[in-house]
Amino acid sequence: MIAPFGRPGSVTPAAIEALPAAMQREGILLLMEMGLSAATVARALGWHRRDVSDVIRLAPIFRHESQTAAARGEA
Repeated sequence: MIAPFGRPGSVTPAAIEALPAAMQREGILLLMEMGLSAATVARALGWHRRDVSDVIRLAPIFRHESQTAAARGEA
């Protein structure tokens, strides 16, 4: 199931659980950008606060080629 993002009010804690694991971080960060605290998100998801912190601390899996050392001229 694809979460119904793209409409006002569609980014909700319930929609986060419908996302693939790789996209849950972005969904949680969107909720936090909208003013929810990590504790509020954790409570709404039924997760522990630490679980939310662990997810948002994950480094993005994909990187744009401009972010690589070769693109910056570094060896």
